[in-house]
Amino acid sequence: MITISLCMIVKNEERVLKRCLDSVRDLVDEIIIVDNGSEDETPQIAEMLCQKYEKVRYERIKDYIE
Repeated sequence: MITISLCMIVKNEERVLKRCLDSVRDLVDEIIIVDNGSEDETPQIAEMLCQKYEKVRYERIKDYIE
């Protein structure tokens, strides 16, 4: 059986996160959210609605493409 996972990287998405997750809940087997330092209610929403939630922080590297 195929398992379909939704993986999202988010930051400060409290306004749309619940609506987004509700729209795909019946289409996927699991929802994984990685938060990149939200300062709003995004973490609380993700923890409530997702099977797996991880909060990460990283330091952005300037000119990483070069």
